[in-house]
Amino acid sequence: MSKNKFTPGPWSVDLSGVCSQGGTPKIISPHHLGSIAEAHSNLKYSMLCSEEYAQRLGNAHLISAAPDLLEALEECSECASIIRRLIENIEKHGNYSEESTINFLNQALSCHGLSKSAIAKARGE
Repeated sequence: MSKNKFTPGPWSVDLSGVCSQGGTPKIISPHHLGSIAEAHSNLKYSMLCSEEYAQRLGNAHLISAAPDLLEALEECSECASIIRRLIENIEKHGNYSEESTINFLNQALSCHGLSKSAIAKARGE
């Protein structure tokens, strides 16, 4: 796997200096001085401020979850490899014992919790 070319996580949303009437949420990391990014919206200024603020905040949560989402996808890819190896072994050697099959599948399911938490972070939950 290649070395990441971005600021390592965790990233979080910094709301200091932001109120419900304006301001821009910033994305920060303990590994980076200052902010990594600012979350803007594509709404026109004529729209309600609260709607624009909600979109900026949503954008900030999605951006801040990027490292977590990448990690979850990499874990899911590894889990898919585990399932692929199980299928190849069953095709090559016949059925595995129930215990061995369950162990393989439990390894593959390990990404589920990581994925759920990354998705929740992206949604701002």
